[in-house]
Amino acid sequence: MCKPITKIGLNGFRGATTAFELEFDPQKSMTMLFGESGSGKSTILDAVDVVCNGTVGCLGDVSVGQSAGKYLCTIGSLPATLRATIHSGGESWVGALRKNAIDVTGPTNKPYAKILRRSKILELILAQPNERYKALRHFIDIGIVEQSEGALEQKINDTNSGINEQIAAKDRMSTQLNNFWEAEHRPGPGETAMAWAQNKVETGIAQLNTHLERLKAVVAVIDEAVTAKTQYMSRVSEVATLGGELAHANEAIATAPSVNAATAVKLLESLEKAKAYIEAEAGLDKCPTCQRPIGRDELLDIVSREFSQLSVLKDLSDKRKSIQKKLDIASALLTEANDTLVSASQAAHGAVVAEDMPEVTALDVRWPDWTAPEQDMPSLVGICECLDGIRLTLEEKRNAAQRDVNQFNSISEWWRGINGANHKVAELDRIRQGLNRAYDIVHNKRVTFVQGILDSIAQEANRLFQAIHPGEAIGLERLKIEEERRGSVSQSGVFHGYIDIPPQAVFSESHMDTLGFCVWLALAKRESPGHTVLLVDDIFSSVDAPHLGRIIDLLSSEAQNFLQVIVATHYRLWWDRCQNAQGIQRIHLGQWNFGHGIAAQNMPLVTDQLRKAIANPVLDRQAVSSKAGILLESILDELTMLYECSLPRNELNQYTLGALLNGCVRLFTKHNLSVLLNSNWNTAGQPENWQASTAKTTFDRVNAMLFIRNQVGCHFSPPGMEIPDNDVREFGKATIDLFEALTCPNCGCLASKVNTGGTALRCSCSKQTVQMTPVALT
Repeated sequence: MCKPITKIGLNGFRGATTAFELEFDPQKSMTMLFGESGSGKSTILDAVDVVCNGTVGCLGDVSVGQSAGKYLCTIGSLPATLRATIHSGGESWVGALRKNAIDVTGPTNKPYAKILRRSKILELILAQPNERYKALRHFIDIGIVEQSEGALEQKINDTNSGINEQIAAKDRMSTQLNNFWEAEHRPGPGETAMAWAQNKVETGIAQLNTHLERLKAVVAVIDEAVTAKTQYMSRVSEVATLGGELAHANEAIATAPSVNAATAVKLLESLEKAKAYIEAEAGLDKCPTCQRPIGRDELLDIVSREFSQLSVLKDLSDKRKSIQKKLDIASALLTEANDTLVSASQAAHGAVVAEDMPEVTALDVRWPDWTAPEQDMPSLVGICECLDGIRLTLEEKRNAAQRDVNQFNSISEWWRGINGANHKVAELDRIRQGLNRAYDIVHNKRVTFVQGILDSIAQEANRLFQAIHPGEAIGLERLKIEEERRGSVSQSGVFHGYIDIPPQAVFSESHMDTLGFCVWLALAKRESPGHTVLLVDDIFSSVDAPHLGRIIDLLSSEAQNFLQVIVATHYRLWWDRCQNAQGIQRIHLGQWNFGHGIAAQNMPLVTDQLRKAIANPVLDRQAVSSKAGILLESILDELTMLYECSLPRNELNQYTLGALLNGCVRLFTKHNLSVLLNSNWNTAGQPENWQASTAKTTFDRVNAMLFIRNQVGCHFSPPGMEIPDNDVREFGKATIDLFEALTCPNCGCLASKVNTGGTALRCSCSKQTVQMTPVALT
């Protein structure tokens, strides 16, 4: 469990130019750091914030460029020397600078500090609604619910998109179906395109498909027959052509010299060799075979002439063989074409007869007897030519049938698509209704839950605000979540009977300051206050003295809700206001400079200082009488203002101790001022066993010794020199007794608030150990 901070140690951290230690009293509910500007107050609070929260302190609220952490180091010091140490409950945490960031070492469970700086005090009040929600979001942990709501909203949007898509698809198909229906001149049955389409779909496509398949089959066999006829005629023509070519080749061979082709080939070989020999022998003069004398050129001419005649004969023979070969192939192909034509014609006969088509019947075809060994091929050719004549008509009917099937498919697709879209829209609409109901439940629950938290925050903030501004007819009316804008919080205030007024529009600067402080304090109380060290860094610059006093009282009473409260201020009014508060530790920060850094001193209560001075064997007469007089003036001045006692007016509105004593006399005589004190509490935390104080007696004692203060503590007076030390001591003791008889032993303040029953005044601290009557003078 976290415990209060007991000591802070700093070295090289911001204003701590030298080693600095500051001890805190964990028994005190609040610690006040007092010092003039630049004395080191923010340095001390920043150290707590940096070590406990892992931040860069107040540097996080200003623009210092990247790596703001490096500026936590004291100017002129080495980063390695920076140390900020927090001690609590026998444990310690040390922050050191590592790569321009603070690295904290120590136990895991360190104190949590919540700090309020001037730069943040108006953040919740002046921020935009969405930024205000971000600041409050930490206290409204409903991330999962918001995710669920967002998912439902997205699902609703997706469903709406799906419905719109289905409606658009249905409209598109309806337009296409209607256009087609109009193009067909609105055929029946039915008076709408959908009724007509439904009838077609219910009739079915079987008949259309059957008709289409019949036409496809007939056209296909006719195509095959016509193709076979064309192929047959082509083969016949080819055989005839090759036969003519063969006859011409035979005729050319018959008119050639009477040497057969085989003999011609052998002779050609011999003549070719002889020709080559003669051409190579330039001096040849006789025949190399018969040895008959003959010239070389003459012999070469004879050989060449014979060679030429025999070559022509060979070419004719080779050509005839080639033609014969082609003719044999063409004849085989013709036989194949003949068989194909017979088969195709027979197939066409079977198909057209089976389908009994009028176009075929009109031809009056005389089909052959297919069992005959030989078919009349010219007759078959003629039949195929007749079929070729009706082929185009049948193809058109086939294409029309195909269009009918395609149209049916389109109509069926549109009709089914429209019906499907209608069903899908109905289904999605049912889902959307369920999603909307679920969304409304989650949304309303979230809004109710969040608004409940905001109401409690606003209620507590307004309670705190009224404690600072009693009877001023202004306050925070409500923090309201904006239902239509997730993550947005608006605020409204009350201003002299008018409601729903933006505070920033009518509140003064001081009212805005205190309102921001109260909202922040209300939030801090919701955030594990028992484990929180509350830090307030010199935030009030526009608040007057009476309101500052109430803020002190408020912080004193609220301090019990937190682990520890540390307040830094430069207002001497705060400092003097708390000079006798038992529950507040007062630390005075002196003037800062580079040489000694931060200078701090724990200050005892004024009454303790006065007691110490009285107890000193060597009495400082002037110090005792002066301190006693100042203490008397402060308590009597507050008492006269509380009861509006009669005092002689002056321009500065400042009164002497004698005037203050005279102004209070009637309180103790005519109005019977009564003060009850109690330092005991029952198990419920309420005071009991009230005892009447000696206020009247001690007031008379002090009034009787007023001359001592004037003659010893304030002015040079020869008679004052004759007053014994013991009388001075008695005056000091009487002053302490009067102060303690009139004030709360816990906070050191007068009872100034009306109690619940309206019968007495009470002090503002949590102990409430003083009661005073009357409530007011009448």
